[in-house]
Amino acid sequence: MKICSPILKPIKFVEPIRDRKKIAQIKNLLRGQHRYRDLLLFVIRINTALRISYLLQLQLSQFVDGEGGIKRRFWIKEQKSLSETKCVG
Repeated sequence: MKICSPILKPIKFVEPIRDRKKIAQIKNLLRGQHRYRDLLLFVIRINTALRISYLLQLQLSQFVDGEGGIKRRFWIKEQKSLSETKCVG
């Protein structure tokens, strides 16, 4: 007996964006639409290659210092490798 579900579809392989012009276009689009959270997540993902599960755990306090300025560095503890990743902005 074969069970088919519209939810369970084969996963397609996705290539990373390598073209710097396309990356700049995406950043400009997000900036132009005032989607700063999405821009921040996109830039962090492009520059660090962190897993999406780590990105979703990030909090604003990890990027903003006590005076309201943007931090230049932040730390993430990766659970799978148990190593720390330093990200420089």
